[in-house]
Order: sequence, then C-alpha cells, then structure tokens
Amino acid sequence: MSSEISMNALRWPLVAAVAAVALLALPACSGSSESDNAAPPKAVELTTEVAKPSGPVDSITWNLSGEPNTLDPAKQFANVTTVVGNLCEGLMRFGKDYGLQPALAEKVTQPDDKTWVFDLRANVTFWDGQPVTPEDVVFSVERTIAPATASSWAAAYQNLRSVGKTGPHQVTFRFREPDSMFRWFQASPSTYVTEKRFTERAGKEYGSATGGIMCTGPYKVGAWRSGQDITVVANDRYWGEQPLVKSARFTFDSDPASRTAALLRGDVDGAFDNPVSALAKLKSSGEGDLLFGKSLAPVFLSTFVNDPGITHQNVRKALAKLVDYAGIAQSVYGGAAIPIKQLTPEATWGYSTSIFKSAYDALPEPKQDLDEAERLVKEAGDVPPLTIAYDSSAQESKIALSLQSTAKQVGLKIDLRALSSTDFLKIFYDPKSREGLSGYILSGSLSFPEPLEYDEFATTGSYYNYAGYHNAQYDALLKRARTTLDDDKRAELIVQAEKLRDQDGYNVPIVSPYLNVFVNKRLTGLAPASYNRATPWLTKLGAAG
Repeated sequence: MSSEISMNALRWPLVAAVAAVALLALPACSGSSESDNAAPPKAVELTTEVAKPSGPVDSITWNLSGEPNTLDPAKQFANVTTVVGNLCEGLMRFGKDYGLQPALAEKVTQPDDKTWVFDLRANVTFWDGQPVTPEDVVFSVERTIAPATASSWAAAYQNLRSVGKTGPHQVTFRFREPDSMFRWFQASPSTYVTEKRFTERAGKEYGSATGGIMCTGPYKVGAWRSGQDITVVANDRYWGEQPLVKSARFTFDSDPASRTAALLRGDVDGAFDNPVSALAKLKSSGEGDLLFGKSLAPVFLSTFVNDPGITHQNVRKALAKLVDYAGIAQSVYGGAAIPIKQLTPEATWGYSTSIFKSAYDALPEPKQDLDEAERLVKEAGDVPPLTIAYDSSAQESKIALSLQSTAKQVGLKIDLRALSSTDFLKIFYDPKSREGLSGYILSGSLSFPEPLEYDEFATTGSYYNYAGYHNAQYDALLKRARTTLDDDKRAELIVQAEKLRDQDGYNVPIVSPYLNVFVNKRLTGLAPASYNRATPWLTKLGAAG
C-alpha cells in the first residue's frame, strides 16, 4: 500500500532566507582574523591520495573554528556539517570524486524521469536500537521541507510532488517534472534520516546539547558540554564496518594563534580550514601533514545592478580590470588559491568536462589592467561613489582594501563597509542590510560539482538573486537545464547561459581557495576533499604505519 504526503501546499520564504546564508556564505564563516604574521608558503601541492591506516586509535581531538549552534542535520552549516556527517546518514553517500554510493538505501531505481524509488537496507537501526522505517525517511524529508524547520536543504525539493512509503522497506519520490539536481541531493543532508519518535519528543530542543539527536551513523554523541567540547563515540550497532577511531573530541577554538599552537603541541590532532597565517608553520613543523585539495568555493565580488554607480556596464567591466588576481592568490591566500574566470571553474564540473572546459578555455584570462579600467571609468562619465561590503573577520577584507586602492588610481571612488560576520550574513536575508550597498565580496560554495546549483541563484525571481540580475534568455536556458537529465545536453545549456551572464558582468570572479586539513603524524587516511563535509570522514582515519 502506498502512503504519500503531498508537498504542493508548502511555502518557502523563511526556508529561502536560511538557505541563502548556508549555500552562499558557508565558507566565509571559516575565515579568521590574522593574529599571526608568519609568511605563508609561496606554493602548494595538491593531495588526492594518502597512506591507509595501519590500525585502530582509541581517541583523537579535532578542532572546529567555533561551537555549532545545533547538531540537527536539517540545520547544518560549516562546523555542524563537519560533525554531523559522522553521525547521520542519507539515502546515498558521496564517494571519491563525488561518485554515488549506497548508504541507507541499498538500491535506487528510476522507473521514469519523474520518479525515484529507494529500497532501504533491512535491519538498520538507530543508535537506540529502533529499526529505520520508511516512515522515518518520509518524516525526515517532510521535516526538512517544512518552513518551520527553516532548513537550507529544502531547496532540494522545490519540484517534489510527493514522497511516501511504497513497500515495507521502500520509499518513492515523485517529482512534477524531471529534476537533474536530485541525483546530487540524494547524497546530501537533504535526505539525512532521523528517528521520528525521538525527534517529535525532543521538539524544539532537537539537535541541542540538551535535546540531542537520534541517527544511524558510525558515530553517536557521547557528550556535549556547551562552551567546551563535543565527544562522539563509535556506534556499536552500526550496519557498516566499525571505524578505527573509537572516539573523537571536538573543541571550539576560533583564535588562529591558539588553534595553531594546539596543533603544533599535539594537543589537537587535526583541523580543517586552517588560517593562511598558520600555513607556513604547520607545513614545516614536522608534527603532522598539512594537505591541500581543490574546492568548490569561489571568492567573488557581486554587484547590485540597480545601484546608481553600477548600472553603467562600463563600471562593472572596470571593476573586473581593477582586481590583481594573481597577487591576491599569492599574497592573500599564500599561494593556496587559483585565479578563476567565472564562478564555476574546473572543480565544479562533475560531468561533461570537455564541454565545460572548451567554454572555459575560450574566456579571457583574468588579468589586472588599470589603463583599461581608467578608460572605462572615464567613458562612464560621472560615476557616484560605490559602497562595497565585506566580512571584516575573513580573508576578503584584504581583497576589499586592495580593490579600494586600485580604484582610486583610476578615478573611481569606493567606500568600504566592514561588517562583523553576523552583520555580514544579514545581507542574505534582510533587505534593509543591503540598503546603500553597491555590492559585496564573498566566499561562496557549491554543495556538489554541479554548476547549475550556483547559476540558478541569478535567475529572475530567485530569492538568492540579491544582485537584481535579469535576463529572460538566461532564465529560459537554466529552466531547461534543470529538467534535462542528459548530462551533455544540460552542460551545453548551462554553458550558453553562463556566457550571457558573464557578458553582462554583474559579478567579478576572483579566486578559488584550496581547502586544507592538518593531520597529526600519528594519524593517516584522510585526504583533503570537499565531499568530506557530507560523509563520515572520521571513519577514514586510523593509526599511521
């Protein structure tokens, strides 16, 4: 018997507000003020493979750049994802290079272009021993979509018609139209499953230090001492292979100097997203390995096209000529970044690489040209001062100061608005916070290597289209791309749309920073990869040989 819950009546405004913060501003939260002036390395090598562990480890300590607000899988942000990916699981899982692997679903089929059928593993239990049922899956999806949850992952279900139990161990998703994005979302936190009974009993406290969570992953919460640490321990009921690390303690040190010192002393075994100021010391310390990998994160200047100073296309073009791309990659990011030509560079191409590469190679190299910028500004005439916002605690602050300085050289006045991380995030859900701004500098990110995810933010009517960009042809191309399941055909549509957007120049792509992870020499197994965020990465770690 089929029991389905209709999604047609759901509404999105509050969800969209939170999604904007999570999907656009996530990596910006990992930036830190620079209290250590050590010179960063001049170049980095990327690591894709590391030695496999030789045996188990009783316990490790891992640092986060701040304490999570919640461990609720539906409300994950930067630090929360780092922890929760080890605690909770979805229907599928990302493997190496984002290859899809079975997780709670051992089989997935598509009887037609609008239907996904997931056969769940039998005998999987939550940490408390209760069996995972189709009802738990349906509940978790419904809860993620509900406006009251305000989950950033609700965007996965914008085309969903219904989700329901269609067998003793089976759940079926039916969409209004083919949705090319769902193949990625099925391995994202949008399908993480929580126990219905436990979650309903916990109510608003679910995910908190007092309310707890109930999932199925290889680790479960041992203790959460607010303001101090979170300890997770191996789940002895886990359906898969038992992890080598038996327990992990997550600390919450956000100060760059003390974070680095703890890693160098061996008090902390590892950390993601170490600040640029720490890279040289960590790399040369001999206490562990500092590893770099490609990321899905572009750093860019986004402008509001209706701002009086931005409406003239010459001004937008001039801004792109002001940026010292190579200098920023080297001096601001210590060589741990690459200049980019558009928001979706090579690392974001999860399919049809030759199509995306051909279009990307045809774009001009990003290069500073102050003479051309000066010419464009003069042709634009009387340009009012621009006001650019940035997160004062992140690396983007240095980019903002550089942009202001070069703008002055070509006769363009830029006023900077330095904002705290909290106030900067308001730009993405509070229209009043955007008043008086010509644009902002941001470190963004994709959830998976699908350019369409970012490109849709610029469509007319999208909540995320803060820039006010409008191009009817662009909208039509991306709408077709979303419903096109053939990878090559979708890639061609995306390339056409991106060409239109790039010509209009409402944003200025700058660099893509590499992600980094430091791992103490007593451990091995964890290679730097952006898909670690949504996977049980702790299970990869073990004793070094």
